[in-house]
Amino acid sequence: MDEQLVGYALKALPAAEMAEMESRLAADPDAAANLARLRGFFTVLSADAEREPPAGLAVAALCAVANHIVENKLPLEGEAPAESAACPYASDFHPVHGAVCPADATFEELPAVPAPRAAYPVRRWFEVAIVASIAVLTVGLVVTGSMKLRRDGQIISCKSNMLRLYEALSGYADTHHDQFPKIGTPAAPNAGSFVTELQVACQLMPDMRAACPADGSEDLQRVSYVYTLGYQLDGEIQGIRRRVQDISDELTPLLADLPTSAASPTDGPLSPHGKGQNILFADGHVRFSILATVNNDDIYRNQHGRVRAGLHRLDASLGRPADLP
Repeated sequence: MDEQLVGYALKALPAAEMAEMESRLAADPDAAANLARLRGFFTVLSADAEREPPAGLAVAALCAVANHIVENKLPLEGEAPAESAACPYASDFHPVHGAVCPADATFEELPAVPAPRAAYPVRRWFEVAIVASIAVLTVGLVVTGSMKLRRDGQIISCKSNMLRLYEALSGYADTHHDQFPKIGTPAAPNAGSFVTELQVACQLMPDMRAACPADGSEDLQRVSYVYTLGYQLDGEIQGIRRRVQDISDELTPLLADLPTSAASPTDGPLSPHGKGQNILFADGHVRFSILATVNNDDIYRNQHGRVRAGLHRLDASLGRPADLP
């Protein structure tokens, strides 16, 4: 349809063009016929000019536009147009024709476009760091807890073993005037000989181990406890007796975990249980202590600082299996 003819029919042309169009209509019968048809269309449209538009017309129109955009994958405002295989580097976009390639551009002339870097929000890194920290902390707590449970289990097993040994020691004392096995005799020359004395007295079975379960040894004959070396009186070695007047059995050590050579009140014992040891007392109770002292008395040395018999009844001194009084 001739746009100028439409403008003439609507009287929307400038005066000069209106005059020019009138001259053309006078000379061109076809143009005059087209003008007549246009005016007939306008007459029909004018009859509907007073009618109200249908309800929901605006919404329907918007839905139609939206469906058209989605179906034809048209970019929205502010959205970069999709790259075309024919023009991968187009930067101009026409609302109807789509991407527009520069007519005189070649592939080599276009600048290289770096690949976009994947965004990794800082918050995501923060979340990963928190999760990793929690995992490390959890593993640490589990490992530490497992080690503590294992150590506590060994201490309890050792206490139980000492209590069984006390049953044998107490049975021996029952038949030897309340005296526990004495060290320094031909039959029991060293501290470890108390086991032999108990076996000879039928108080200890041969398969009963006088060793801390935590030492890891499978040797049934191994002795891994320290035993009392007794004390000196008038130049003679005396053994430890029960129920002595004015002497507290609950403060008299009989047996303890085997320490390292560096064990002392200041260094602390290094037994199979680490910084601490089980101590069996003459009244039959076992106590775990982180100190190598009882009433400020070093249980592993006499008051002269030597691994020998005590200088008096209250001077405790426990010896390793090969130690002599």
